[in-house]
Amino acid sequence: MGRFSAFLVQVAVGLQWVQSAHAGASSAHVFNIPAPVQPGNSTANYVFSSSSGGIDGPKVAPITNSTFQWWYFDVVSTEPGDHSYFVGVFYTTAPPAFPLLSASDLVTPIHLSGAYSNGTLWSASTMANGATISVKGDTVSGVWNDSGMSWSASSASQYLITIDAPTLGITGTITFNGIAPAHLPCGAPTNGATMLQFPQLGWTNAIPDADAVVDFQVNGESVVFKGSGYHDQNWSNVPLVTHVQSWYWGHGRVGPYSIVWFDGLDLNGTEHVSAYVAQDNKISFASCTLGSIQVRPIPDAYPPVVSTPNPTGYTIDIPDACDGGLKFEVGNLTLLGSPSDLYARFSGSLSTGKHQGVAFLEQFKLTATAPPA
Repeated sequence: MGRFSAFLVQVAVGLQWVQSAHAGASSAHVFNIPAPVQPGNSTANYVFSSSSGGIDGPKVAPITNSTFQWWYFDVVSTEPGDHSYFVGVFYTTAPPAFPLLSASDLVTPIHLSGAYSNGTLWSASTMANGATISVKGDTVSGVWNDSGMSWSASSASQYLITIDAPTLGITGTITFNGIAPAHLPCGAPTNGATMLQFPQLGWTNAIPDADAVVDFQVNGESVVFKGSGYHDQNWSNVPLVTHVQSWYWGHGRVGPYSIVWFDGLDLNGTEHVSAYVAQDNKISFASCTLGSIQVRPIPDAYPPVVSTPNPTGYTIDIPDACDGGLKFEVGNLTLLGSPSDLYARFSGSLSTGKHQGVAFLEQFKLTATAPPA
């Protein structure tokens, strides 16, 4: 039995899979993820297969105390002077595995946050009664049961989030029309390609950039804006703090470019990177080779530890992109959320010198001291 087939057997047990993985191509793979933390050991898949699960199906099962997985979405306004943004995170994560979640025996929370056009922040969260995820080719849907919230893809590049949660004061939709192809840490999603972003940390990026429209009500106030949208998925069957020291991640749109960056350190001090540049809905450059991208904070306090102050910006150097390399600078950072000293999320400007655009980014710094050199 192949590596992925073996994983599917584990998934069938851990997720209460309600339809055979060997059903015909016209059938959907349906995964029911229970709300409570599950006992036993968890198995994760880190090798891409288009035939079973694809880019957005569940990748780890069962959800034990060592397991995290999430589907992340964001939109940042591209209109000058408009500070609107939206973030939605749909988790199947045990809190002991991910340090930013509150203690709970349940694994299917949803966290929403954003800003009104004037920059005033808002946030809301709820716990779903489990989750149901259906995958059929490029179409996929995720329903977080009894929450009024779901996401779906009608094609590889078109996503919809639906929110009908009057108890939270939030109703409406967010649409994503992708303008940059999906990718994995090292390049395009091809069968057999690795999905490892870090050792024992998986990542797929279904929507690196999209024309997105946010249209909903938050506590009776309209939140309506257009902007750059993004969607990815992360997962692991070991807790985040057991293998990650720090990371810088972000995405942006500037001039003709859609870019996604990742630059992190594991607990051994080994650097892991991913660079992505797209133009005209085509991948111009993608690599996970060390040296293909370097992301550093301004001021240059690197590597970061828990006590390191938040930066005022970042430099991003992709030396082999687009026949001569690309250099970007992220500045004018606005702190959007920092639930602890371990994490911070920002919006900012993205510049090539010639072009100006927008960026959305985050940093993790999980250790009190730097890793060994």
